[in-house]
Amino acid sequence: MAHPCDPSKPTLVLVNSFTTSSELYRGQYANKALTSAMNLLAIELLGHGQTCTKSENFTYWDTAIMNLQVMEALGIKKAFVLGTSQGGWITVRMALLAVRLRANQPPPPLQTN
Repeated sequence: MAHPCDPSKPTLVLVNSFTTSSELYRGQYANKALTSAMNLLAIELLGHGQTCTKSENFTYWDTAIMNLQVMEALGIKKAFVLGTSQGGWITVRMALLAVRLRANQPPPPLQTN
C-alpha cells in the first residue's frame, strides 16, 4: 500500500500471479484516477516477491489465510479482491475463509511442516 488506508474509500486487494510480485500492479498504483477512488493493497503470494515463512511447504489456503491476516492487521474489514491467474485461486479461498470468519469460526493455522 503506497499510502495509508483511507477508511472513507473502498479497498481493492490485488493478488499477483505465479512467479511475479506486487510489481505486476505498478500501473494500477500509478493511476491517479484509481488511487483517488480506492485504496490499493497488493499482497504477494507466499514464496514470491518479499514474502517469507518458516514453512518449507505451503498451500493456496495458507496464502489466503495470510492475506486475511494482513487485512486484519491493517484494520481492513471489507474489500474487493482481484487475483491474476494463480492469484485468482487465492482470492476464491479468501472469500470462502471470510465466510467462516464472519460466522466466528477462525481459519485453520498456517501449515508448519
